[in-house]
Amino acid sequence: MIILVDILTKKLTYLIIIGFIVWGCTTEKNAFLNKNYHSLTVKYNGFFNGNEAYKLAKKNISDNHEDDFDEILDVFQFGDEIANKSEYPNLNRAIIKAAKMVDNHSMKFKIKGEEVEVNSMIDDSYLLVGKARFLKFDLISASETFLYIKKTFKEGIERHRASLWLALTYIYQENYVDAETLIKAIKEDKEFPEKFGDELVLYEAIAFKRSGQPEKAITALEQATSLIKKRKLKRRIQFILAQMYQRKGDLKKASDLYELIGKKATNYDLQFNAKINLAVTHDGNGNEVISLLRKMLKDEKNKEYKDQIYYALAKVYERKGDEVNTISNYKKSAASSLKNQKQKGKAYLALGDYYFEQPDYLSASNYYDSCLIALPKTHSSYTEIYEKNLSLEELVKHIKVVKNQDSLLKIANMSNEERVDFINAKIESAKVDADEKAGLLEAQKEEALANIAILGSNGPNWIFDNPSLLIAGLADFKGLWGDRKLEDNWRRSDKTSLTFEALEEEITTYENIPENQTVDFYLKDLPLDVDQKAIANDKIQRSYYQLGILYRDNFSDLEQSNFYFNKLVNRYPKNLKEAISLYQLYRNYDKLKLYDRREIVKNKILSDHAGSEYAKLLLNPGMLAEQEKNDQANELKYGQLFALYKSEKYEMVINEVRLYKPNLTGGELAGRFDLLEAFALGNVFGKDSLESNLKKAYQKNNGTEVAAEIDLILVGLRREHQKKVKSKMDSLSKEKQFKSSKSEPHYFVLIFNNKINKESDLLNGLSDFNTNFFKNKALKVKALAWDEDESVLVVKPFKNEKEFSKYYLTVKDEFLKGKKETGDLFFTISKTNYTKLFKHKDVVGYVDFFKRNYTN
Repeated sequence: MIILVDILTKKLTYLIIIGFIVWGCTTEKNAFLNKNYHSLTVKYNGFFNGNEAYKLAKKNISDNHEDDFDEILDVFQFGDEIANKSEYPNLNRAIIKAAKMVDNHSMKFKIKGEEVEVNSMIDDSYLLVGKARFLKFDLISASETFLYIKKTFKEGIERHRASLWLALTYIYQENYVDAETLIKAIKEDKEFPEKFGDELVLYEAIAFKRSGQPEKAITALEQATSLIKKRKLKRRIQFILAQMYQRKGDLKKASDLYELIGKKATNYDLQFNAKINLAVTHDGNGNEVISLLRKMLKDEKNKEYKDQIYYALAKVYERKGDEVNTISNYKKSAASSLKNQKQKGKAYLALGDYYFEQPDYLSASNYYDSCLIALPKTHSSYTEIYEKNLSLEELVKHIKVVKNQDSLLKIANMSNEERVDFINAKIESAKVDADEKAGLLEAQKEEALANIAILGSNGPNWIFDNPSLLIAGLADFKGLWGDRKLEDNWRRSDKTSLTFEALEEEITTYENIPENQTVDFYLKDLPLDVDQKAIANDKIQRSYYQLGILYRDNFSDLEQSNFYFNKLVNRYPKNLKEAISLYQLYRNYDKLKLYDRREIVKNKILSDHAGSEYAKLLLNPGMLAEQEKNDQANELKYGQLFALYKSEKYEMVINEVRLYKPNLTGGELAGRFDLLEAFALGNVFGKDSLESNLKKAYQKNNGTEVAAEIDLILVGLRREHQKKVKSKMDSLSKEKQFKSSKSEPHYFVLIFNNKINKESDLLNGLSDFNTNFFKNKALKVKALAWDEDESVLVVKPFKNEKEFSKYYLTVKDEFLKGKKETGDLFFTISKTNYTKLFKHKDVVGYVDFFKRNYTN
């Protein structure tokens, strides 16, 4: 009997399974078996696999996301459009799997007059599509998907999740009006689940933060920290909140949170930067923070972060007013920054600001220069630093002129014996400096190699991942080449040309004696005869005067202005600029209310320069107002003529300038009219006329700022002429064969060695790559023979510049990266140039053309 029941039970089970499969597989019936069959199939088949791919992509994106702790952090580590390209295969897999589930298992039926989706996993699949599109930064498609879920599905929890994701998408699109409107609507939705309340508050905080409403963002973040349970996310939000308190100036609240994160955060980057930020937010005398930072310096795991720790120490000492330790630690920060160029730039900026305030403008300019090299152009302060350094350039230029010409005159005025002794002493000093530098580099190298030995086989083998290897390599590099700026042709001091002869010369140059250890180096440019000394003294006089003007007008430093005007008057009595220099001193003393000194220079002008316009100005103060009125009229006329020049009415400009010149009484503005006339003549009669008239204007206005500008223009014209001559001599006819036409269809070409690369493997690999990354483009790949040892893969077609540029960058980063054996002969090429390339086989010529026309 028991056996019979068992048999019947098994048969009944089989019948149920068969019925479930037969009747459940159709999507046409709104029955219990059908709904459950399709729901379970989606959940544990396509949706599961797609969701796993999405989670993997999200994790990889988060792991690869690089936080910029100089800026307020983003709440989520979502990467960006470029960085996330590496996860396109996973994200596309998620989208394809979810879309397939919708296509094959959607069950829509009319219920009470409305079409309703009865498969409970379809809204989950749509949501997966939207989230994957979001991480691809296809925000328009993502928002359309979330909006569709929100409008289509009236039941289930996913519609509320879609609303939250839609709000986040609006925020990332910088569509803050729609984001805030949607968040407000969600708040008023009585059906919105309470368990999503923490996410809603957090998204609102993100909207306020990104839209520039810090006060509201702080309030929302404070609320979010009390609601969020996940500790990792909670600590990140607390760090962001601390950053916002710091920006607001509420250092106590910021310091309290940084201290909490420094102790409790499990993420080391957050923990480390929280401790670093205590340097500028701490309460008290800072001794505890100094102790903490010094302890961090000794910690082996902070070895590559020493630059940041030294920088933080400098900040603490700066708040304490300890200038010596402040500067020392800023310099240590810059010196220890090997991989972190941005941190090096910050240290240089701090040093530049310090010396600017001293003021030591020469040192400040040098540090600002270094800062601009190290900092990325996207840095928030880059433009401000650039403009500040620009204002220093003219000042520093004249300081260097005085310093250099004084040094040259000093050596030139020595007796022959004194000069020989002086040069020998300089050479010996240079040798000692070189030996000390070499010893320091060798010590750094030995220390680095010792660290490598301690790390053993567990340390990273690639130089750029191993600070010790990097230091050792850097020491070798500096020992051989010196401290060179990172740039193309870095071996060369003159990078205007590069020839085979120059390369051969370079191979042997670095083996020769350093330039500053030769006698010729110190004899070069020495003003030994009367005329050369006169030129040197003339340069000093002009720079003294300009320094006096610049210190007063650009830096409001009347003391330094007076110093240089007095130097000019006292060192060079009866010089050509004595009258105007004395008049500038008169104006400065008047502003400083130094009336006794003012009267002294006034009397000197009246006695020594009685007929000058400056004497007339002093005797007739009303004349100054009249002169200013004339200057205004002259400036107005100049503006009118310049407008005519820009309108290319050159002959009219020439006539008007010549008619107006009798109204001018000299000075800078008169020089501007001469310059304008020269350019107008150049446009009418050609470049030879321009150069000739510029030379006349230079002679007429010698010693003025206009003359200095004309000199620069003439130098530029000479260089342009030299370039044209060289271009005609060096140009090859083949270079003219290729023509730029980015509007026509383009192909992608990869030329490779077919002896070490299997053609079929590369062809299939590139086809698979196209399927993963450019599925909708219908690209075709074909292989062609190039010569006996090389073959070509051609991908086509690309309709426009955007398409072929995107393909080139993506294939370079995602397909060819790491494939050293394929070589680096790959490029995009127009249809016309493709034909010419295959006809003439001028690969070198085309690669040069490609670099000049298609790359930066």
